[in-house]
Order: sequence, then C-alpha cells, then structure tokens
Amino acid sequence: MAEGKIWGRGASDTKGTFAIQLYTPIILKKAGLLPKGDVIVAGVVSEEIAGFGAAMQTRDNYKLTDYAVIGEATENDLAIGCRGRFCAVVTIRGKSCHASVPHLGKNPFDFLGQFLVDLKKVELGKDELFGSSTMSVTNITSSENGSNIIPNEVVVYIDFRQSTVDTEQVALAKIQKVIDGCMVDGIDVSLKPLYFPLTTYTGFQGEGYQGEYPFSVSPEEPYVKLCKKSIEEAVGHTIQTKPWLFATDTGHYAAKGVKCIGYSPAETRFFHTTEDNIDIAMMKEGTLGYLALTLALANQEK
Repeated sequence: MAEGKIWGRGASDTKGTFAIQLYTPIILKKAGLLPKGDVIVAGVVSEEIAGFGAAMQTRDNYKLTDYAVIGEATENDLAIGCRGRFCAVVTIRGKSCHASVPHLGKNPFDFLGQFLVDLKKVELGKDELFGSSTMSVTNITSSENGSNIIPNEVVVYIDFRQSTVDTEQVALAKIQKVIDGCMVDGIDVSLKPLYFPLTTYTGFQGEGYQGEYPFSVSPEEPYVKLCKKSIEEAVGHTIQTKPWLFATDTGHYAAKGVKCIGYSPAETRFFHTTEDNIDIAMMKEGTLGYLALTLALANQEK
C-alpha cells in the first residue's frame, strides 16, 4: 500500500473488487442487515483465458441467482453492456512442394491474398450502445518454417469483437461468404471458432472457448434504475451508466435469464500494466455501493 492505493498484479482486474464482494455479506450479517434473498459470492476460475468458470457454472445451472453484479472495472459507475468476442480460425490446405517447382504444388497463399483483401470489405453489424463490431486478423501460421517450401497448410486467426447484432453464427456466416468468393482450385478451406484444451488450478480439464457472449441492457430497465438510485443514495452523488470497453463473463449469465449489472471501483486504464493498482478511497465508496446494491436487489420480491 502506498500513495493511497493498493498495488500489485490483478489489483484492478479484479482482486480489489472481489475483496469487496467477499466482505459485503459479512458486513451485512454483522450489522444485522442480511437481506431476504440468498447472496452468492462466486469466484469463477479462468476468466482471463476463456471465461471457463462462468461457462461451467451457467452450463450446469449451479447456484444461479435472479440478479448478478459483475465486478469488472467500472470506476464506480454502472456497466450496462459489453461487446462479445470470439476467435475465428480459417485453415487453408493446399499441397506442399519445393518453391523451385511451384507448379507441382498448391499454394495456400494464392487463396490468402484475395481473402485478406475481401475480408476488409465485410459489412459489420452496429448497435446503439457499442457502435460497430470490429474484425482483425491477429495471427497467421504456416506448416513450414523454411522460406524455400510452399506450405501444405496456412492457418489464419481472426479476432471478432461483437456488437449485439453480430452473434457468433452471424459473424461466421459473413466470414464464410468471403471464403466462398475466393476459392482456388486445389485449395481446401475450413472455418470454425477456436476451442482449446484447458486445465484449471485444481487439475480439472475441459475445453475452453476463446470468447465471451455480448451483453446489453437498457438504462431504463427497472432493475438498472433501482441499482443506480440505490448507489447514488448511498454514496451521495450521481453516477453514470456506460458500456464496458472489453469482453466480460456477463453474457454467460444473461443468456440464462440472470439480470446483470456491472459495478466496481477498479479503473480500466490499469489493467495488465506495470502500474496495476486500485484506489483505496474508491474502494471505500465501492463498498458502500455494493452494500446498497445487495440490499436493493436481494430484497426484491420474486
């Protein structure tokens, strides 16, 4: 602790907020203010890798609640949405040969050149909260390391950040249309979302999905207005509603009908940096906000 802040890896993303979440029901219990409803504090694993813990919790309907407060950074404002994301994998298969006799092979790069050009022409979906989806080629790998060999296979990785309009199915269809328009004789092309083997700290093994679902809710939704009013009364000033700029686990819960909101004293600008920290004064305000949110939401009639 120094300069009124707690410093260290993960302080802002999101250990500082999780500490508040852990202590919120304890504080309420000590004060004799436990609400009518159940309060579940969920420390889901592998959020940074694939949102794996949240995906498993929601898949199994394990201790799901009517409401969820997600502790990703909001600077003590309320988050009402986040773009989704996934990674599309385009595998281009040809026939390898020595570069001195290219006519004996089928070069995957003959397809790739036009594909990359046409990919930039795809019309991406837009919505009022997030604006446009974005799509970026982030990695290209070849089956051959040498510079004198035409490769048998080239793999292209595409990072797709989704507005609510571009679901995974819609986005994959847009990429597939580009593939279909670029086909070259003797070249085979496949498309799929990226999944990968994953092992948690307990040794549990599963398959991770390289992505998160999009989420959005109107600021006029009654429970959002209740959350905003409750926090403002607790902290003594107005707060804003806004979208997160990054993907979160929220979409997993929202897809199961859980009414979600984001709240945290952490600051996005410190994520994954050497300046990672959380402000103690903001944590104190955030604690008041969490107490108010818990009382407001967990005392709602079913």
